[in-house]
Amino acid sequence: MTEREWREASDMRKSTASFAIIVLSAAALRFWSLGAGLPYSLGVDEPEIMGRALSMMQSGDFNPRFYDYPAFYIYVQLAVACVRFLAGAMSGEWYALADAR
Repeated sequence: MTEREWREASDMRKSTASFAIIVLSAAALRFWSLGAGLPYSLGVDEPEIMGRALSMMQSGDFNPRFYDYPAFYIYVQLAVACVRFLAGAMSGEWYALADAR
């Protein structure tokens, strides 16, 4: 192995080791408190967004009247709530939109 090849290989080892340290540190920080608050952990905004989606589903008015968040996200939650309501209605969990909460 020539001097140049050896230097290039050692430079690559340093960058690979640095990258591995960064990735492992990021993974450790990410997974450290992954299960905190489970099974009843809610974000501070989740009840507000889901409440808007449910009121849109119950009233039939597709204007969320809430502009702190993009409307598309509320519409996605509305679609999920509709699918969940239909699944619950077919399994007998509830029979009317007023039962969905």
